[in-house]
Amino acid sequence: MKKRILINALLMFVLFTSCNNKVEKKPMVNTKEVVKTELKFTNDQFYDKDGKFLEEKAKDALIEMLEYHNYPVFDGLREKIWLTDYNKGDYANLGLASVMFVNNEDDRYMLMDIFLLPGQMLGEHMHFAAENNPAKMEGWLIRHGKSYVAGVGENNRDQFPQVVVPKTHWTVR
Repeated sequence: MKKRILINALLMFVLFTSCNNKVEKKPMVNTKEVVKTELKFTNDQFYDKDGKFLEEKAKDALIEMLEYHNYPVFDGLREKIWLTDYNKGDYANLGLASVMFVNNEDDRYMLMDIFLLPGQMLGEHMHFAAENNPAKMEGWLIRHGKSYVAGVGENNRDQFPQVVVPKTHWTVR
């Protein structure tokens, strides 16, 4: 009888331990990589045959870039977009788009997103004090890509040969 109990216990042990899955469980990983093509825009997209800046085409390009970077494109966003080519006729290289969320002139604060297309440069500008308002101070958060900022100080452009200022930046129309 003791032998039978011992054999049954041994069989139960073997049965339960052999059914135990000893394979190390690893979480499932999606091995498919999404490869995005590089965004590229040209001035042909932004001007008609007479050289008129086509703001709706520039908005199309901006929306394409926002979707590319998973920026929240919400209802009414397109209507909030403000753009400029600085009257230079070179929007693909020198331009600016923005969306204003808050502009409180009484308390002097604003909330806006500024967008540059790949390879696009913000035009040189300054903010001056005027009509009881101090000169505006800015802070920048770069979400994607790189930004090179020039200002007062020692010239270090030779350290950044990859930064090319378009000729249209220096010409007056």
